[in-house]
This record gives sequence, C-alpha cells and structure tokens, in this order.
Amino acid sequence: MNITANLSRLRSAFSGKKEHRGENDNAQTRIEELMAAQIFPHILDHALSRLPAGTRWLLGDKAGIGAWIPQPRRDTQAWQASEWNWTDAIDSQAALEAGPLVIGRIATTAGEWNALAGLKQKFGPRIFTLTELLLPFTQISILQKVLSYFFKTLDELMPYYLGQKDFAPFEGLNAVFPLAGRSVIEFGPLDGCQTAGLVKWGARVDCIEARGDNVAKTRAAANAMGWPHVRVFMDDFHNADAVKYGRYDLAFAHGVYYHSVAPFLFLENLTTLADHVFLGGFCATDGNPATPWLTLQDGGAEYRVKTYDEGNSFVSGMNRVGYFLHKDDLMAFFARRGFEITVISDKPVKKVRRGQAGVYLRFLARRKR
Repeated sequence: MNITANLSRLRSAFSGKKEHRGENDNAQTRIEELMAAQIFPHILDHALSRLPAGTRWLLGDKAGIGAWIPQPRRDTQAWQASEWNWTDAIDSQAALEAGPLVIGRIATTAGEWNALAGLKQKFGPRIFTLTELLLPFTQISILQKVLSYFFKTLDELMPYYLGQKDFAPFEGLNAVFPLAGRSVIEFGPLDGCQTAGLVKWGARVDCIEARGDNVAKTRAAANAMGWPHVRVFMDDFHNADAVKYGRYDLAFAHGVYYHSVAPFLFLENLTTLADHVFLGGFCATDGNPATPWLTLQDGGAEYRVKTYDEGNSFVSGMNRVGYFLHKDDLMAFFARRGFEITVISDKPVKKVRRGQAGVYLRFLARRKR
C-alpha cells in the first residue's frame, strides 16, 4: 500500500465515513475489540505490571477475570479476583491489605461513573479502572486499521511489543555486546518491533525515522507499552551524525543501509555516532539481484554494488534508488576505518523476490583501541 492509499484511509477514518467510523465505533468498542484478541491476557498482564507494588485485586466478573490471567501467572500471588458489581460494597479491611484495586468492569452509565468517583474518595489513588489500563493499547489497534503494518493483527504484532518474540537477532548481538544500560541510536524503527527488542534487552533508545506513518506507529507503541527510555526523532538518516545527535554506545542499523542514495555518507555517519556499530541488511551476490555489478568509489577504495529500486510503501526508504553492497565490501568499509568485525549471521535468502539481494548479513563492527 502506498502513501496515497494510506492518506486516503486516514481521511476516511477521521471524516466520519461509515466504513471506518460506525455508530458503535467508540472507546468501549475499541476496548472490547482489544479484549477479544487472543493476546489480551498478556496485554492486561503488562498493564497490571506497571501498577504500584502489591497484589493486584481485580473486582468484577470473577469467572471472566480468571480467563484473563495468563497461565504462568495463575500459580502466583500477583492477582486476586473477586465477584463484584457496581452496587456492592468493598471489604475495607481486605482492601487495606491488598495493593492496587482494579475495577474489572467498564463503566458506561452515569451511575457507574458516580460509583467509581465514590470509590476513589474512599480508597484514593489505589483505584484503577480497566478503561484507563486498556485505552493506551487502542492506539495500536486503531492505527492498524488505517496504516500498513508488517504484522496485520494484534495477535501477530503484540508478542514483539511484549518481548515474547525478537524481530532481530538480539540474542546474538547481546552475546557480543551486552545491551543492558547502553545508549542506542536506532535507524528505521518501522513498526517499533525492533525498538521493543532493544527495550527488552535493557537499552535506552533514540529512534531516527523519516516516514510519518512509522513515526506514529513507533510513538504509539512506546506510549502504550510505557517504554520510559525511548525517544523518536523524525529525520532523514543521512542527517544523523554525531554533530547532530551526539555519541552513543551503539549505532543500530538493521535493514536500513541499502535504502541510502549516499551509502558511504550514511555508513560514515554511523562511525561518528558510536564505537560499536550493528549493521544488518541484504547484500548483493552474482545472481541476485539479476542486474550488473557497478563500481562506486569512496576514499580511494572501490566497492561493488547493485542498484536497489525503492518501492512506495512503509518499508521503503526516502529515495528512489539505493544500493546493495557485496558483503565483503560492506565489511571492508568498516575495516578500513579501524573496526574489528564480528559476524553474527550470514545467510542466503531462501526466497529471493524480484530485485532483491541474495544474502542477509548481520555483524558488529567494534572500533579498535
């Protein structure tokens, strides 16, 4: 889907057209859709984990609440469920011994909202509502309806945001460069799935993204998930160097370099930003893409490249053309600048699409001391 189509869907979504905004398209409907997803128990578990310490006491439909509890949590003391309706009293002594009190019903009437107001007067800031816990996640489900995502449904997408799956080989990277506590500048966060992996492994992340749709998706994910050490900057990655953004522990560019119309400028920028550079991307082979080799020169050295014709989607770069480098030449660029190379993975692409490269290379370049 191209930018024009995405803009058309956005206009439709916010203009009141029935296709995207029917009579029942309200906050309650969005939350109910969220609760219908298979991943919902894990979303709620994440939301509850961000509450103050203590046993989370959920009041509402006890049987329904039990179904929300993820299997790993069922044998712990993290949750407590009690049958409760809007007119029922809450045992003050039991409440004093518990941690946060979560109202596991969605208020939809004036009477129910007034009941909540009374509970807050009695128990103070320990009262939380299901609505306030879940509304932030509807940012993601709403954007999935109007923007193109790499993963089309919440059940496919949320395991990455929740840290259950890794979108990039973080385990291999972490083995050679522990990420916990490190400052990382990430290029091309896309939907925020790679950002989620960096957060999972303990990094503090600044994201550089030029596409507005991807900025919106990554910011929505950071807000919904409560990532405290993630910032998203809207900028062209050719403009991102140490002069503009300062220095980091790691420059992280996964699936990015071949989108550059000025690849040596971009790669040089990475070396100014950090003494450690993680780079992953497609590299050209003799057979793929099926176009002639070209030679580009930089700093007196020659590099074998093949052109990459950009499409017009959320995974495309900002230029009409980019370049795939030969994998040896890509690593040689960093070696010539005094970096040691540690290959993390070097695999042929199993199903090469038309115009795509034949190898996917990932490596860590470490500046020699």
